[in-house]
Amino acid sequence: MILDVIEKAIRERRCVTVVHDGTTRRVAPHAVGFTRDDVPAVFVFQYAGQTTSTLPFEGEWRCLHFAHLSHASENGDRWRSPSNYSLSRQTCLKQIVLAVAEG
Repeated sequence: MILDVIEKAIRERRCVTVVHDGTTRRVAPHAVGFTRDDVPAVFVFQYAGQTTSTLPFEGEWRCLHFAHLSHASENGDRWRSPSNYSLSRQTCLKQIVLAVAEG
């Protein structure tokens, strides 16, 4: 199950490859929970792969809704957590169920 893979990746600080709306993305999931509209979502740092917009060379934070994910698997890439990671400043999740600790 996709949620199980994501939760394990957060607990073990592992990167995963996900398919989101048909685009294959390489991400480091940092938190799971619910958006302001109570939609289950995952807050990730996308560092490679496809996107429907542009992806800066250094990567970018993204909010992915679980309903749009069709695949998730650990990929063996090194863990990525940029210095600007902040649960209090992120706007993706209103309610956090599981997250990587800051610092």
